[in-house]
Amino acid sequence: MKRVPNASKKSWAPKVQAILILCGVTACSSTPSWEKTAPVLALGWYHSVYIDEWNELYSWGSNVTGQLGLGDLVDRTYPEYIEGNTVWTTVAAGSRHTCAIDSAQDLFCWGVNAEGQLGTGDNEDQIRPTLINHGESSIGWRSVATGGLHSCGLRVDGSLWCWGANPAGQLGIGRELGNQTTPQRVGLNSDWIAVYTKVRFNCAINAAHELFCWGDNSNGQLGQGDTTDRATPMPTAPERRWQSIAPGPLHACGITDAHELFCWGDNTYGQLGIGSYDQARAPVQVGSGTDWATATSGFAHSCATKLNGTMWCWGDNTHGQLGLGDNTAHAIPTRVGQGLWERVAAGAEHSCAIPREGRILCWGDATRGQLGDGAKVTRLAPVHAEY
Repeated sequence: MKRVPNASKKSWAPKVQAILILCGVTACSSTPSWEKTAPVLALGWYHSVYIDEWNELYSWGSNVTGQLGLGDLVDRTYPEYIEGNTVWTTVAAGSRHTCAIDSAQDLFCWGVNAEGQLGTGDNEDQIRPTLINHGESSIGWRSVATGGLHSCGLRVDGSLWCWGANPAGQLGIGRELGNQTTPQRVGLNSDWIAVYTKVRFNCAINAAHELFCWGDNSNGQLGQGDTTDRATPMPTAPERRWQSIAPGPLHACGITDAHELFCWGDNTYGQLGIGSYDQARAPVQVGSGTDWATATSGFAHSCATKLNGTMWCWGDNTHGQLGLGDNTAHAIPTRVGQGLWERVAAGAEHSCAIPREGRILCWGDATRGQLGDGAKVTRLAPVHAEY
């Protein structure tokens, strides 16, 4: 059952954590004026999650292992509110698990845990958000990224941690150590500012905006010029400075500080956007533009937004995941509609985006209800998630 946002949201009962965030070191009244925050959207393989402007968390789609965090194993075709008084700040969706961070910088994970990807110290699945409290627990979490069977996160001190499955060295701690059921520190550096993952490899950016990638490299998705796996972070395109990375299972795209767009790895469906279907083992620039803002990668498709708010998608389109109204693959970025967008996210074979005005829209594969429009019907063009 979907839940309509509470009309009295603007007058929540006071929450100490939220008061600290909104008021900082200044004095607050007993009835603070609530402020909106930027929404956060993340897509797993077949489920979707969203933090709204009031820091409430919603989920929909596949729930076969409890990855929706709703306390059961029932799929949802509408966004449903995850009950609780938690003030959520960021969320990440993996293959069949989800992790999120609250305003107290605590990390929670839920869903499948067969490989230890929840970081709870065991292999038991969780159907509700579960606090991860291992290691240096006094140091809070800044961000989290979820892959196929593993997860990584950054603590507020800039240290990098990974946990879960490790067959391709994706934990960054050496392959010989095997799977890990609690967060393990990756190296000794404390200057990491972002970490990204999708399935079996990761990329991270440090304070100097240098890019490092590691894990599975079967299709050159690490961008290091070969197809050799790496079990520790290694430099990718060190001549450039990077702003963000969007890994897929076998390819990746990234945006530089100069707002250039590069992609690399598998290109079977044209997901690199370079006008051909040739694999690239090192980053290749997509066009010549210097106006790219955000990027995301699905299984074999990619989407990105430009600084002017336009959205573009390319690659596999079997299920309409490009949002272009057809099922034709595109090997170069193609504009989606005429609207303006804040950000876009890609799942396995579906996509969702937040427009500058209005509600979330989703399109593509809907076999598990992951579009949130109340049906399990594939959509070739964007439709509203009934939030």
